[in-house]
Amino acid sequence: MSVRNAAKRFSSVMTAASLSLALLIPTGPAFADAGFRQWVAGFRATAVAGGVSGAVYDQAFRGINEPDPVVLEKARTQPEFTAPAWDYFDNRVHDQSVAVGQQMAKK
Repeated sequence: MSVRNAAKRFSSVMTAASLSLALLIPTGPAFADAGFRQWVAGFRATAVAGGVSGAVYDQAFRGINEPDPVVLEKARTQPEFTAPAWDYFDNRVHDQSVAVGQQMAKK
């Protein structure tokens, strides 16, 4: 088999595999909403264990059935998660911020 034929065959197999995988992965709002609602229900126990009353948790999430896309977009670009750790610290931790933090800790 020539290199060209092998490359074509590999490309065909990868295309077929990608399409098959795409068909198996649930997408769309219904899946996202169900996953979010499941997370909200599951996280309730964590919140209650942390001291949040069940009534307060239920009230806070009443009527919220899907994640806020604005928040999700901001999370995707949040420097704490996108910048290398040392770049993040170099740009945000300096003498002035340490001094302010120490003053606030004394209050």
